[in-house]
Amino acid sequence: MSVHNFNGACQKNIWSYPNMVKLIPQIEPSLFRVGPSGFNSLCWAPLGKEIADNLQVPTAFFNTAIGGTSVLNWEEGAKGLLTQFAGNYGCFHYGTSMADAVGQPYLTLKNALKFYAKIFGIKAVLWHQGEADTQAGTSAANYQSRLQYVINKSRTDFGSQNLTWYVSRASLINGTTSANVISGQNNLINADPNVHPGPQTDGISIRQDGTHIYMSGLTQHATLWRTAIYATPSSLFSAAVAPTSNFIMNSPGYPLQTVAGYSEYRWNDFSAPAASHITTGDGFCYVKDVNGNWYVSPKYLRTGFCGLVPEASPNESSFIGVTEDQYLLKVSPNPSLPRQANITFKVKQAGNIRVSILDETGHTIEHIVDGRFNAGNFEYKIQRGLRPGTYFCHLQVEMVGVTRRFFVAE
Repeated sequence: MSVHNFNGACQKNIWSYPNMVKLIPQIEPSLFRVGPSGFNSLCWAPLGKEIADNLQVPTAFFNTAIGGTSVLNWEEGAKGLLTQFAGNYGCFHYGTSMADAVGQPYLTLKNALKFYAKIFGIKAVLWHQGEADTQAGTSAANYQSRLQYVINKSRTDFGSQNLTWYVSRASLINGTTSANVISGQNNLINADPNVHPGPQTDGISIRQDGTHIYMSGLTQHATLWRTAIYATPSSLFSAAVAPTSNFIMNSPGYPLQTVAGYSEYRWNDFSAPAASHITTGDGFCYVKDVNGNWYVSPKYLRTGFCGLVPEASPNESSFIGVTEDQYLLKVSPNPSLPRQANITFKVKQAGNIRVSILDETGHTIEHIVDGRFNAGNFEYKIQRGLRPGTYFCHLQVEMVGVTRRFFVAE
């Protein structure tokens, strides 16, 4: 998997809630961009497949690399400076403003650590760089010290000195390699216990232009990465606990308010003004702590269903503002096969009724019923062919919402 929020290279801003997409190794890599800054899927698509096939675990990649950068550029970016590469100030040639170039190329990595790594957790930073330093004639000592500075800064920004890095041994550019660059990479690996050896890739011969690994060479690259990752253990940092929110029941309009104690709050997306509560719209709540780390709530739907109440067990209710299940909402059989489930409920008085099917993220798949009905017993079949997985049935009667979790089996 990869985040599909591709904003191109050199974005200084935090991204809205990520849209994750599947990377397909067999398809042309340029068709799949590994956000936030990767222009194609490179070796990450086949690497993800190899990990999934061998370990049976989901894997996601976040590409914060910027082409043509030297380790000096990364050190200067980590120091918050303007740095020059590709004949201009870093990132300025991507059509962004000079202000966007400050702190790049490191800033994109920093933001990913403070945002994506908090949402999904993180296993390691994978570093494959060195070609530009061959061209620049970087010494082994300078390469080691500069990259060590970047690594130390990333650990400080992330909030843990145990953040693992895997450093590749890579230097080939235009058919030329550098023993100094490789020595600098090896010396750093030997000096830092939380820096592990990545693949040695100068030996991959399938190159499109004498520099960039191409086609079947990407599969070789992926296999080398998998071998390196499996060879040495690394600490897993779990995803942070998502902030929860609640309706303010005694206030007009039932505003939604999240927990206190954060330094900044944003609702729906980052373009919204900072505020501690929301009264309109659906979306997410973004909160930032005093260390600059961002956390994202589950999706909330203010129109009736709130995805932030405690999760219900199958055929157990979650309520907002009521103390008993007066509607007898039921999805049966549960689990069911596609198009085999029935929804039943009872309404004691006439009112506006909506019955919705939602996925695990709170996204509405379809409205089964939406209108004004008299009192009575109701039964509807879920006609849509839902894929196997977990879903929610939400019954909204005027201002009261009731949910049921149900499962679709293969």
